[in-house]
Amino acid sequence: FQAGGTFLSLGKVWAPGGKGGTYKEQVFYAGTTSSTGGAGGYGYLRVECPQAPSLKSLQGFLPPPSRNNAGVLADRDDVTGALSFCKTPLVSGPRFLRFEVDVRENGKALTYSDDPSRGKACVFSGSGRTPVNLFLQGGRPAGGIFIPGTQTWWVRRARDLNDSKFWGKGAPTAARWILVLDRSRLPAPARIEVLAVRVYYY
Repeated sequence: FQAGGTFLSLGKVWAPGGKGGTYKEQVFYAGTTSSTGGAGGYGYLRVECPQAPSLKSLQGFLPPPSRNNAGVLADRDDVTGALSFCKTPLVSGPRFLRFEVDVRENGKALTYSDDPSRGKACVFSGSGRTPVNLFLQGGRPAGGIFIPGTQTWWVRRARDLNDSKFWGKGAPTAARWILVLDRSRLPAPARIEVLAVRVYYY
């Protein structure tokens, strides 16, 4: 596991090997011979964070953790992302208005939005590409996924989810988003902290 913050295990994280199986010969020796395979060994678990996690934070690990299971996170990718899903309580199609993404870039608070009156515009191509970009897709949900065929195209503006030319099977009643962060677009120390993502509708 790799985490940009802290790690705390509140449940069980197990990596036991599979149980050995037994095969009994039934044809040539009247079932008098059998072959038994041994159980598999434990897998290897490791957690890396900017500050190496304590063994106490790795509670619930099986096999029991040692110092080899915790370390300092050395990997840093310039481009990372996150995906999330938001339902609306409306059965008929809601009207999507805008999105807002609150961040800190090198400690400075900033809001990105597809509404220029609410924040800085996201730019994904060319030399003007911004460190933060958001892409939206609408659909009709069943549990935590979209019903196949109801998805809209991926769009850059929340209000485009209201346009029937982007629809699948009818107006979307939920949305999901992909947030793309590009640290290469910032000067050193190139830190981006996401504070909030909001999608507005009525």
